[in-house]
Amino acid sequence: MLPVTRTWFAAVAATHEPGYAEAMRAVAGAQGPLPEAALATLAGKPAIAALLRTTCVATQVSGGTGKNVLPAAATANVNCRILPDETPEDVRRALVEIVGDPGVEIVAAAETVVGKPAPLDGEGPAAVGAVMARIHPGVPVIPKLVNYYTDSRSLTAVGIAAYGLGVLPLTEQDGLTAHAANERIPVAGLRSGVEFLHALVVELAAAKSAGSP
Repeated sequence: MLPVTRTWFAAVAATHEPGYAEAMRAVAGAQGPLPEAALATLAGKPAIAALLRTTCVATQVSGGTGKNVLPAAATANVNCRILPDETPEDVRRALVEIVGDPGVEIVAAAETVVGKPAPLDGEGPAAVGAVMARIHPGVPVIPKLVNYYTDSRSLTAVGIAAYGLGVLPLTEQDGLTAHAANERIPVAGLRSGVEFLHALVVELAAAKSAGSP
């Protein structure tokens, strides 16, 4: 249970229906192994359950030269979202064990840049909090480890703190359309998101100016 995920579960539990809220609080408060009953409940919300473990899914499978020809070889691309405290080699070994077939070779398709957690305090997060308090009073800023690829991992790997901001108001259903054919954001949320980012740039520029000689 990564610290940032523990914090996120505890903070957003109240926004979910009672059964899921109770399970999220149980997981967030666990000091040892995560409670099985709570994990079973959270499995009903795959997007939440996926924050607790590395996930892998076969996204492309190919083989054969014709519909009636047995393939001499077949390949599959397996896309994995790896938690920061695991390595690509850890995951490769786990896949080898799961497949359990010495005739199947499992290799990394490309060199992986491992991301690092960005600090939750400092100039950037402080500016985000200040702008949020001004534009959306009473709305908390809650850190979350996202389980998808961003440029952040390349930046953090060389010591540059990087953050993604969820500033476009989305319903849960809107969020589930990510990478789908109907991926979308509400038109009504676009203006408020752009205004937030503009205000954040101004806030950071003002802080930089104030700190200059």
